[in-house]
Amino acid sequence: MRKDERFSFYSHSLGALASMIGTIILIVITSKSSVLMMLSIVYGISITMLFSASALYHAKKRSEDENSIWRKMDHLAIFIMIAGTYTPISFIFLEGKWRWGIIIAQWSLVVLGALFKFFFLRSPRYISAGIYLAMGWMAVLIMGKIFSVMTPEQITYLIAGALSFTAGAIIYMMKRPNPLPERVGFHGIFHVFILMGGLFHYLMVLDAVNNTIALVMK
Repeated sequence: MRKDERFSFYSHSLGALASMIGTIILIVITSKSSVLMMLSIVYGISITMLFSASALYHAKKRSEDENSIWRKMDHLAIFIMIAGTYTPISFIFLEGKWRWGIIIAQWSLVVLGALFKFFFLRSPRYISAGIYLAMGWMAVLIMGKIFSVMTPEQITYLIAGALSFTAGAIIYMMKRPNPLPERVGFHGIFHVFILMGGLFHYLMVLDAVNNTIALVMK
């Protein structure tokens, strides 16, 4: 493994392990509701895939502009993570056409993103970051609807996660700040913000699932 990839590898390996544990917790909590359990599994797989694919890519990475399957899977996993996070949130907090419209739109963008990544992998990084941000900030279309039914804690987790992911995307695009490039660098800082965003959104999903289960069991 390259010396400058160690931080990226270990940080997202930790994220992958935490995601697996978090997924098990969600499955246990939702064991009495098949729908909520399925939503939890979709979400859990998506975040576990994100961190696992990232860790594998950085373990196998040989050059910055390589056209490897590991790099493609790393980039594709970001699309899957975004859609996977939207799925339980849309199902729990939205109804009717908005619920299914957002879910279908997100997974359609995953398909488009997959085609883009596999055929135009070497395009400028601002294009990729722009697509990720467009998917992530689709929430502005439903913000009023979901904020009206979310708890203050859930709203805080949602916003904190969105800001963390956005800050990470900006760092990824700008390649700044870039301290200790041979050990951490801008990409390592980007990884830290992705971990933070993942944690905040996990706490949001966990709280939403807990509250929904409590209502179901009444």
